[in-house]
Amino acid sequence: MEETMNLSQLFKQFRKGIGWFVGLTIGGALIGGIIAYLILTPQYTSQSQLIVKISDTNNSGKISAGLAMINTYKDFVTSDVVVKEVKQELSENENLQLSKKAIKNSLEVNQSPSSQMFTIEATATDKKEAAKIANTTVAVFKTKIRDVLEVKDIKTVSKATPANQASFPNHLLIVGMATLLGLLLGFIVAAFKGKKD
Repeated sequence: MEETMNLSQLFKQFRKGIGWFVGLTIGGALIGGIIAYLILTPQYTSQSQLIVKISDTNNSGKISAGLAMINTYKDFVTSDVVVKEVKQELSENENLQLSKKAIKNSLEVNQSPSSQMFTIEATATDKKEAAKIANTTVAVFKTKIRDVLEVKDIKTVSKATPANQASFPNHLLIVGMATLLGLLLGFIVAAFKGKKD
């Protein structure tokens, strides 16, 4: 009985501050929308997929060695040998003036566990630029890896294309979190204001 009365009192207090609850919830959603759509700069990611071709698939030793080499390839992609050449190629062929640091920071190499396939991703504020960085990096990487490590069995499975959607920011997540924060803050303020009144 006492619990029912406490809940009833709490509900009455909350109703007195309902305007704060609604206002702060809507305010949180609006602030989240402004941050997500107007303040944060969209980032686009394009990826090219490669495969390490191993001639004798029955030889588990060769497969293991091939998979282990992918880690070396991942490091090689962002090495100065590759990045310097990518910078030059982008400048001469694509009219993109980027620093080595900017190129290196835009690149990411991913591999699925126990897979001979890996991807080279490039992220930029322009979707076409991201695709150009990824494709140029792949071309330079394949040439340099042949020269330096004498590796000839790397094939491009898919070339990078401009992304349709930004990879960052996640608009729904940001707006949702801001709304939830506004809702929580609104509940606290509404309960406090109702109790004060």
